[in-house]
Amino acid sequence: MYKKLLMILLLIFISANQSFGCVGRILTIGSVDTPVGRVMTETLALLITERTGTTVHTKYFSNMNDLYTSIRTEEVGILVENSSSALKMLGLPEIKDHEKAYLQAKEKYRKNMDLIWLKPFHFLYANSSDQKSATATVLSLSVMTDFPGLLRLLNKLSKKVDEKEYSELLKLANSGKKPTNIAKDFLEAKKLI
Repeated sequence: MYKKLLMILLLIFISANQSFGCVGRILTIGSVDTPVGRVMTETLALLITERTGTTVHTKYFSNMNDLYTSIRTEEVGILVENSSSALKMLGLPEIKDHEKAYLQAKEKYRKNMDLIWLKPFHFLYANSSDQKSATATVLSLSVMTDFPGLLRLLNKLSKKVDEKEYSELLKLANSGKKPTNIAKDFLEAKKLI
C-alpha cells in the first residue's frame, strides 16, 4: 500500500513539473548591445525566470551579423527584433506599413530561418531616425518545441508598451539606470511578476 501511494505521488509530481516545461533548463536571449536592446532582453529574462523558474542567460553582440550567427549555431534561442531590421536582414525592400512589414517578416523568418515571431509589442522601435517598425520577441523553432509554455507567457507582453512608455524606458536606460532594475520596475507595474 505504501509503495502504491508513493508511486502515485511521484507520478503527480512528475506530471506537475512537466506541465511547466521550463523548470531546470537554460535559455539564452541575445540582443545587439544598445540601451533598448538591454532593457527588452532583461525584461524577457526576468519574466521567464520569475514565472517559470528557468535559468536565463543574456548575451549582447556588437552587431546584427554576430547575433544571427549565434542564432544559427543555437547559442541563442530568443531575441527581440523589429520588422524593418528583419526585412533588411533578409535582403527585402522596406515596407512603410508597419503591420504588413511585421507579417512579411513573420512569414519569411518562419519559412527561411525556423524563427517564430510572437505578437508585437505596442511600440515602434527606431534603428535610425527614418527607420521604425513593429517590434516583437522572436523564438527559434527548437526553443518553441523545448519550452512550449513560453509562447503564452511571452505574448503577455503584447501591447504592454506604448510610445510614451517606450520613451520613458529609453530615457531611463540612457540615464545609466541598470536595465535589470528598469525591467523589474516595468514588469511589477504591469503586474506580470
